[in-house]
Amino acid sequence: MNSILENILHINLTNNFNSTLETEQRASSKGMTLTEEHWNVIDFVKDVYHQSGFSAPTSRQLRNQLKAQFQDKGGNRHLYQLFPDGPIRTVSFLTGVPSQGKA
Repeated sequence: MNSILENILHINLTNNFNSTLETEQRASSKGMTLTEEHWNVIDFVKDVYHQSGFSAPTSRQLRNQLKAQFQDKGGNRHLYQLFPDGPIRTVSFLTGVPSQGKA
């Protein structure tokens, strides 16, 4: 029973993410052209959300996970070069992945 409910929740919440096309359209509306590097960050954030059981991590938790994941590319500096308005805020806007406040 529990796994059926989890599967339904997974399908419903996954469908709430914007499609690739919608994500690209939102990026275009902000004057952005998404590169492979952008998609690496976007996909990582979506994976974190999936792995957390679809409960949005706090901004602080997500920031720390992003910084660690992309440390070899420059950490926060790299992320802010890709997303000058803030990686978490921008990825949330682009994809529809919810974000929570600070913890």
